[in-house]
Amino acid sequence: SLGDSSFFRCFSLKHLDIPQTVKSIGSFCFNGCKSLVQLTLPTTLTSIGSHAFAGCKSIKEMTIPASVASLGESVFLACTSLEHIEILCKLNEIKNHVFNACESLKEITIPPSVTSIEFGAFSHCHALTQIIIPPLVKTFGDSVFQDCRSLVKIELPSSLEKIERYAFWGCSAIREISIPSSVIEIGESAFSSCTSLISITIPPSVKSIGKNGFENCTSLAQISIPASINPENLGLSQNTKVTGMNPSLLTSNKSKTS
Repeated sequence: SLGDSSFFRCFSLKHLDIPQTVKSIGSFCFNGCKSLVQLTLPTTLTSIGSHAFAGCKSIKEMTIPASVASLGESVFLACTSLEHIEILCKLNEIKNHVFNACESLKEITIPPSVTSIEFGAFSHCHALTQIIIPPLVKTFGDSVFQDCRSLVKIELPSSLEKIERYAFWGCSAIREISIPSSVIEIGESAFSSCTSLISITIPPSVKSIGKNGFENCTSLAQISIPASINPENLGLSQNTKVTGMNPSLLTSNKSKTS
């Protein structure tokens, strides 16, 4: 194994061949190796510790072998040149901040085995254009796709039960998104600053929407919400047409905005 912080901040390290005998890479092992451009992971590898490659700003691509059973938190945090990553293993979860601030990441396929995507896992992935959430995912963490400003297409699974707060905050390229009927809760500011979002339908299954759920959605022309939802605290623009709501709530809302 390669122990914790083995090559921590080896700023001049550019290439490294990891022998096939290595089964684990410790936490912070290559953290801050900003000149590292090429690294092949052995097919014997079973675990990668937290922050193992965080701040490796020159790596452009990476393949995680099928033998890997777990990835720690923030493994690729701020790998700002990482454009493509291939995940061959059957992960159960994408932990906190694993790909946070991978600003050049253009595409990624999440393994269908994943059931949980945690806090900030893909936040600030500025180049990411589309992503498909696996069918077994029921929840994902706060800010999971926050500030993914190039994201234009996302497919949410029919298993999803909750959209956490700030989940899509600042996803300014999304024009439309389909909320599955399995969702029962949408968190605070979940879609705030989605400035290209034109219309959205909230299914009847949704029982609550957090404060400012759609604040600063400047292009949102129409939103359809369940009759039980009061639009008053959703941060909606006065130009947004609200449909599907309880007529008494509509009257109350108009009187307060007039």
